[in-house]
Formats: sequence, structure tokens, C-alpha cells
Amino acid sequence: MKLNKINIFAQIFNTPPTMKSSDTNVLSNLDNSSSKPILDGAISDTDGSKKTISTTQTTWLGKENTDWNCPDNWTNGIPNTFNHAFIPTTTNNNNFPILTTNLSIDFTLKNEGSISVENTTEIIGDGLIQNEGTIEIINVATLINNGKFVNLGTITNYGTIINKKTIVNEGRLNNDGVIDNEDSIVNMKELFNSGFIDTDSELTGEGELVGSSQIDYHI
Repeated sequence: MKLNKINIFAQIFNTPPTMKSSDTNVLSNLDNSSSKPILDGAISDTDGSKKTISTTQTTWLGKENTDWNCPDNWTNGIPNTFNHAFIPTTTNNNNFPILTTNLSIDFTLKNEGSISVENTTEIIGDGLIQNEGTIEIINVATLINNGKFVNLGTITNYGTIINKKTIVNEGRLNNDGVIDNEDSIVNMKELFNSGFIDTDSELTGEGELVGSSQIDYHI
């Protein structure tokens, strides 16, 4: 199946009364159509602009095993700066990727299947993760967002999420570990906290925040 390339983010949030001015750069109007799974490059930090780059796409097959770094598990080689990654809903022998080694993501990763994070994964530069499936962060793993992170599916965190930029939650975020928020979390749907959240700003958005576990605000 040929996958179309689109710009999933259409514009910048207008700041509602409950949001701080620092949240005006949060990207909105998400297109979660599974028939349009790949961005034509990640979005830059400049309001209203998009970085245009020549890109290719590689799709996960899981042909050999669950190793992200095995070229035979991909249709077009291992993802890199201009080779965006797509994880479909079905794979060979249900072999979905398990990230057992440190990974830097400076490309667009769209997940409609399942990803398990078992080490340190960092989104950097123009990198973007758009999750429409499931992502599980195990209890010794760390996910660092220094780029763009959008959840339209389910994320379950048993480890640590360190957010240095913006996380947009349009799905379900289950926190059973630690979230260290140094910038902005926009919760538009469901955030279930049975762990610990340490945050430098208020959690914004119209979504539901459930759980009696601790949230430490440093504002």
C-alpha cells in the first residue's frame, strides 16, 4: 500500500484563557487518519512554518525479530534523519519493535501498532513521535522529549518521561512511573496518574485528569 505524505499539524493553538502564553506554540488540529500516516518532515519551532525536506519512508515488517536495528525488519532500511518510520497495525509473527538500546529520533515516527521502550529513547531536533497505537515504557526505561510528541492512542509509562518541549495528549496517557515536565503538557483527553508528576508549569487542556497520586507544581 502506498502511503500518502501529509502535514498532520495544520496551525498553532490560539491561547485559551486557561493556558499560559508559553503554550501558544502548541501544535493543534491533528489529522489522525490512518490512511495518511506520514509527515513530509517534522514541524519547525517557528510559528506557522514547516520545514520542507526531501524524505523517504521505511515501514516496519518484523520479518526477522523485534530488533529495531535489524535492517531486514524494515522495507527501506533502519530509520534515520530523512528516512521516516511507520509501524503498522500488523506485523510478521506479531513482531513489534522493542527498543533495547539507546535511540535518538530526529525523524518522524508514526506508530499504529505497538512499541516497547526498554532503554533511553530521546526525540531531538525536528524529531516527532505520533502515536496512534500503544507505547509502553518499562520501569527501567526513559523517554525524553526534546522535539514533538503527540499521543492519539495509548501510552503506559512505568519508567520515566522527561518532557523538555511539548507533549500533546489526544488519547490516553497512563502514568504509573514518573513524569518530569520541564515545559508544556497539553492534555486534551485522558491522563490517569497513579505515579508521580513533577512539573514546572500547570497541565493545560480540556482533558480529564484522574488519580490521587502526587503532582508537584514548581510555578
